[in-house]
Amino acid sequence: MKSKSTNKKSQKKKIVITTLAVGAAGILGYFGWQYYKKKKAANKDNDADISFKRKTVADPIPVITDTPVYHPIIKPKSKT
Repeated sequence: MKSKSTNKKSQKKKIVITTLAVGAAGILGYFGWQYYKKKKAANKDNDADISFKRKTVADPIPVITDTPVYHPIIKPKSKT
């Protein structure tokens, strides 16, 4: 008779451990999914910000300070 009672206790123990393991896996899966979605949304928002900044910030126009000086050639008027 002892074998039946220990067998039932063993089965109950296995059921409890399995239930706890499945519950823990479910909880970890839920929080992992929430974390994944949050990271994915943050990356999507960050990508949108970067593309917006690229479109709105103009490249600086280079300033050229080495402009040549123009000296026109003036010919004297001839008296003919």
